[in-house]
Amino acid sequence: MTAERDKFHDILNRLVISMDNIHHVVVRSLEEKKPLLVHNAFNNPEVDPELAQLLGVDSFLVLPMLARNRRVGVILADNVITRQPITDDDLRSIETFTFPVAFAIERASLYERLQEEVSKLQEANRRLQEQQELLVKMEKMALVGRITSSIAHSIRNPLMVIGGFARSVLKATPDNDPKRTFIDSIVDEARQMEEVLDEILTYSDALYPIRDFWDVNQLVDTVIRDIQQKALAQNYSCHFHPADGLPQAYVDYKQLSYCLRNILLGTIDSLEDGTLEISTCQEGDRIVIQIDDLGHRLSQDELEALLTPFAETREMGSGLNLALCRNMLEKLDIPFLVVAPPESGVRYSIKLPTRKEEQS
Repeated sequence: MTAERDKFHDILNRLVISMDNIHHVVVRSLEEKKPLLVHNAFNNPEVDPELAQLLGVDSFLVLPMLARNRRVGVILADNVITRQPITDDDLRSIETFTFPVAFAIERASLYERLQEEVSKLQEANRRLQEQQELLVKMEKMALVGRITSSIAHSIRNPLMVIGGFARSVLKATPDNDPKRTFIDSIVDEARQMEEVLDEILTYSDALYPIRDFWDVNQLVDTVIRDIQQKALAQNYSCHFHPADGLPQAYVDYKQLSYCLRNILLGTIDSLEDGTLEISTCQEGDRIVIQIDDLGHRLSQDELEALLTPFAETREMGSGLNLALCRNMLEKLDIPFLVVAPPESGVRYSIKLPTRKEEQS
């Protein structure tokens, strides 16, 4: 049976007939919607010699399969096994068989098409639901952004007045005045509050990113130059190792620069005499920015606190900046990983997309 089945598969694979060949016996049977009994196939002028040669028989039946006047297929029946003559009774017997076969094939085809349409509809409904959820989320985010921005601006104005007056008073106060310590504390706290407000306003502006293709090495180099003065003041050294031949990354330049600057400044502010190793490389369809802070040693609890808003770590202070960076990068669908290897140091990894379709 295996050999017979393989033989029929070979015949079917070679049995290709164009519907434009209106004189072909198979096409004629379909067009006329009636069965044909073919005799003397090898010498019959109405039979394609290639078809007779392929079937290897001198007589055969061609029976169109019709379902509600729709042409479903063709049954070819021959006497290659029995070698008995094919009669008109044989034709009528098999003709009776063609209707249920055509009906079954049509129903199977309709069911397959129905399943395809159902799958398309389910996928459309899923996408519609995702879009609706995204719209609701964006409306909530926009509302939070407006409220946050309004509160931050309301606080900033009196805070700038307080800080300005405190700095003026501090300049006019002698070094030996006992009140100078209190005034200095007011100036420091006002400056810290202004920095927090800047973070909040930046977060509010980050709700709607503007993406484009950018050179990652140039972006990182620009950020390092911006923080170079602060690094020198803290006696911190930054070594950049850019990879050659990187494709451009599809990112929001402003937000990515802000996150990189915050990561570097947060590291530099918390320690003196340290080293930062910054590198870029390509992993598959992503560009990886890797920052190795070799000066810190953090436990797992301290690492988790570092990524929690307003949490404090013993060595690196408040986790607000990194938490905001992670939130902003997540909104851009950019993975942001922070790990503390057992040997020492903290490693930050940012994986940037290089194609638009990678953004969800």
